[in-house]
Amino acid sequence: MDYREAILEQLVIVIRGIPGIWPELVARSKVAPSETQLPAVVVLDGTEEADDADPRIRGPLAPRRVIMRPVIKIILGELPAGVGTKLNSFRAALINAIASDATLTSYTINGRGGRYMGIPENGLDLGRELEGTMWLVFEFYYPVIPGSI
Repeated sequence: MDYREAILEQLVIVIRGIPGIWPELVARSKVAPSETQLPAVVVLDGTEEADDADPRIRGPLAPRRVIMRPVIKIILGELPAGVGTKLNSFRAALINAIASDATLTSYTINGRGGRYMGIPENGLDLGRELEGTMWLVFEFYYPVIPGSI
């Protein structure tokens, strides 16, 4: 099983189930939604690296523990007075939904689930009236088992 792919697919499913988010406006690796497709949520695959605590003395076919850090981008088209509050509302809903999803938890090592890591960048882009964006980073530990992905 490719746990990376399974986690990314499940993130999209979880986010589509959050009230207030249009399921058809949740996408994976979509570059930029149009003005008429806001609010939107984009799941970006993010980084993956070996866990430093994983022993390095095992052979190349031994299972490895890896860490993936997908990024979830929330994009709103709101008036200035409400954009911050609405972004924070979506942020809270995303954190709660991801933390409590049993399927995501089952894909991780020792049932750790996804861990919220914070907001690396926050943007208010002047382009139309105002577009608010927020990036949320999560962290997932899972096994990579050569020969079974």
